[in-house]
Amino acid sequence: MLVGLWNFIDSGQILIGFSLLLIAITLQAIGHQFEPEQFGGFKGPFDFVKTFYLELVIFFPAFLFSPYFLENWSKK
Repeated sequence: MLVGLWNFIDSGQILIGFSLLLIAITLQAIGHQFEPEQFGGFKGPFDFVKTFYLELVIFFPAFLFSPYFLENWSKK
């Protein structure tokens, strides 16, 4: 069964996936530099994962569909 799994997994796709994940985290860090209140930092690896997914799944969509998104988008 594991031999069949090795034939199914493509190492190139795994490398592309991790690369895109790192690019997304880097772009998010760059974007957060422009916020008026700076983030204090993570308390550990679990806090990083928790904060990352909370922001990705809950806070960003709520901001995206609020009137504040267009207000911030039109600022220069």
